[in-house]
Amino acid sequence: MDENKLRNLLRDKPVLILLIIILALGIFVRMYDYNLVGMWNDDMSTIPSGLLWFYQHTYYPGLAGQGEPALGNLIVGAGCMMSGQDFSNVQKIAPMYYPGREVLLGKQITSSIGWCRAPGVIFGILLLFLVAILALLVIDKYAALLVTAFYAFYPPLMQLSTFIHVDVFGYVFVAASLISLYLFYEAQLGSTKEKI
Repeated sequence: MDENKLRNLLRDKPVLILLIIILALGIFVRMYDYNLVGMWNDDMSTIPSGLLWFYQHTYYPGLAGQGEPALGNLIVGAGCMMSGQDFSNVQKIAPMYYPGREVLLGKQITSSIGWCRAPGVIFGILLLFLVAILALLVIDKYAALLVTAFYAFYPPLMQLSTFIHVDVFGYVFVAASLISLYLFYEAQLGSTKEKI
């Protein structure tokens, strides 16, 4: 973040307090009873695609689901594996064939749903911070407050931050890339900051 913008933000106590309140409420909304959020239709596609990375199988794990990016599925699978449940039945799943998955994995998934959902919630909170940083870098501090508040309570983004879906992982990497790109163009030509 530009040093002058950071100093101005720290001097402007009302804006800083409002930003902290917006971020805290955005985190609260994402964390509030996230274990009680129901499952949805993509869970039986995303979870097995992620779990297959941790078990022996004869086909590319992405073929078990909708062909979404492997990194997002791998992150979801890692969250599920942290629960300690035995998901070895995932090896019996046929590519792109959804009937019967509930019988093979339903009990284990319902027992570990909080662990499977945790990476999405963590990345949703991270995205909220990255959006705030990007907004503070690019636009005026008052407009940045409005943008941060919009993304903190934007229903589709809140939904993607609590359901098991790979979109929020992609958004985090896009926001981080935009911040890096902005800092690159703001850096003095040939400086260490530009190279980093």
